[in-house]
Amino acid sequence: MKRERIVEFVGGSEDEIAFLRLMLRKAARELTDKWRLRREDDSHVDLLIIPDLGDAGAAPQPAAGEGVQRRVRLIDPVFGAAGMETTLWPLPLEQIVKLLNLTSVAGEMPRPGESAVIQQNVYDDLFEPDPTSRWHGSGEFAAHIPTLDFNDDWAPPPRAPESELMLQAEQLFRKDPHEPHLEILKAIRLHDHVDIEATEGRTTGGDSRMERRDAAGNVAHVKHKLSSEEADARHALASYLTGRLLPGPARIETAHVVLTLDPRNRQFYAKGALFVFEDCCKQVLRRGDWRDLSSTEFAQVKSQLKPRAYAELHWLCVYVDDRAYVAAELGADTRYRLIQNLQLQSDYPRAARVAQALESRCTLAAAAITAGVSLAEAQRVAHAFDVVGFLIPD
Repeated sequence: MKRERIVEFVGGSEDEIAFLRLMLRKAARELTDKWRLRREDDSHVDLLIIPDLGDAGAAPQPAAGEGVQRRVRLIDPVFGAAGMETTLWPLPLEQIVKLLNLTSVAGEMPRPGESAVIQQNVYDDLFEPDPTSRWHGSGEFAAHIPTLDFNDDWAPPPRAPESELMLQAEQLFRKDPHEPHLEILKAIRLHDHVDIEATEGRTTGGDSRMERRDAAGNVAHVKHKLSSEEADARHALASYLTGRLLPGPARIETAHVVLTLDPRNRQFYAKGALFVFEDCCKQVLRRGDWRDLSSTEFAQVKSQLKPRAYAELHWLCVYVDDRAYVAAELGADTRYRLIQNLQLQSDYPRAARVAQALESRCTLAAAAITAGVSLAEAQRVAHAFDVVGFLIPD
């Protein structure tokens, strides 16, 4: 029988919480445990998601719904501060499945501070009916008992006054430049048995954090040599966007397009409007044709081009792929809601009109009439947004 576990999105918007609820429902069959959102009467949480407010002086992150992803923190209360990682939100369905399954495995490990305790009955001595004679105050033991004067007015000596410099230093360190962040951390509830201790070397908690960081997509850039089988393997562009085929920033030249992917931040860099990448999305790309970029080369790319969200390119891959389109999955009379939109007006005006209609919560049949397109086209657009994770049933 599956164990029930709880996840909470502290500070998330209504759309983000609705998206998380939808992902839990879609991933239910693939999860090792049963996951649900936190209720008011729950006393503990297995996984916390909170917005990452960034460092002091950093530019504020854009709010959800502006067509870009924002960074959040994933906190495992079992490991306390050692279980905190950051990633971009929203995450694809397969990465959410890996994240929750790894959190379930981490939850079964012994928690810090848990150990077998042998208790003794202190009441045996307290209520001993026949105390021995050595406590009667007579005999050779009495000579060693000092005379005590119990005075009810006794008080501990006053503490030496602190210097003005020490008081100023204390007030300086009490200031917290991240007041909103502090309020969010106050809402974190950890179990009473969670403790913090210094350790040396590798720990099971550290290994679990590395696995969960990889599941969230934060893979460190490590150059490695591909085998001949790996180099000759061919995958669709969508597989490079949603999988872990690339360990770090990489570039490919195909279909008259120079495309650079950043798997860690789920962003791509390229010149041209969205429709330019149609041929690239339809091709099956060889793994060995991708060239890993060094940190210097990737910094040069970022200085020349603006980053664009993976969701934009992933949507196009699904939209132009006829094999991925299954109209039967999206009913014409079912009401849907678009929780995040893309800039499609200049490249795909018909799809942009369908997306605008779905933002106002309507059925696919009504969206097709409003946008002036066929029902099949409306279903095609909605299916692409559904795969990206921006469409939810209303």
